[in-house]
Amino acid sequence: MGIDLPNPDMSNSSAIYYHGSTKAIKSPTHNGSRKATDFGKGFYVTPDDLFAKRWCIKEKNLDAVAIANKYELDLTNLNVKNFELNNDWLFMVIYSRAYKIRGVVANLYSPDDLHFFYRRLRAFYDISSDHDVISGPAADDQHLDTIEAFLSGVLTDKQAIAALECQELALELCLKSEKAISSLKFIGSNNLSYSKKSEIVYDSAIRRASIVSNAKAAISNLKSSGHLIRYYIDGGDFYIDGNS
Repeated sequence: MGIDLPNPDMSNSSAIYYHGSTKAIKSPTHNGSRKATDFGKGFYVTPDDLFAKRWCIKEKNLDAVAIANKYELDLTNLNVKNFELNNDWLFMVIYSRAYKIRGVVANLYSPDDLHFFYRRLRAFYDISSDHDVISGPAADDQHLDTIEAFLSGVLTDKQAIAALECQELALELCLKSEKAISSLKFIGSNNLSYSKKSEIVYDSAIRRASIVSNAKAAISNLKSSGHLIRYYIDGGDFYIDGNS
C-alpha cells in the first residue's frame, strides 16, 4: 500500500527545489534544523513551491515574515534513500520525531516494553549517516494528528496510511551531508506579501475541510483492517518491505 509521489529525478543533472523560512538562506547547513523532524536533522527542500510557502506562513500572524527560498540541486553522485507512503515511512517518521506512545496504549505497557520498542525502531531506522539525502512524503500538523491517532491505539497502521493517502502529501528531501549541501545552489528568495499569505491560508482551510471528510471515509471503509500499535510493541514485524 502506498501513494505515488515523484521521486527525485536522477535522470536530470539538477532540478529546482524550495525551502520556506522566515529569512533568506543563502548558505544552508546540513545540521541546522531541529532534530525531531521527519527524517532527522538536515536541510529540508521540496519541489513543491506552494508547500514551501504554506510551511513558512504563520496563520495566526500574517504580518510575520514568510520567505520562499529557491535552489537548484544536483543529485548526481549523491546517495539518496527514497521512502514511499507506507509502513516503512510511518515508522521512520515515528522514530525520527522521537514520538512518545500516548493515550490508552501508554497505560497498557511498562516503560521496559516501550524502551524495547524504541530500541527496535533505532535498529531499523537510525540511517542518517548512511545517506546524503533522504526523500519521501512530508508530514505537516494535520498529518501528524493521524500519526498520533495510530500511536494512541485509535487507528490501525492501514487506517492511518489510508487517511494519509487522502491528504495530498508533498515530497520533501532532507539534505544530511556536506556533500549534499555543496550540491545545492541558492537562486533567490521571495518575500511573500500579506495578500499572498492570506490567499494561501484561505485555500489551505478549504483543502483541510475536504481532506478531513475524505480521510474519515477511507478509515471507515477499512474498519479494523491492519495492526494496532500494540502489535508492534509486542514485537511484530515493521514490514520493512513496505507492505502491510
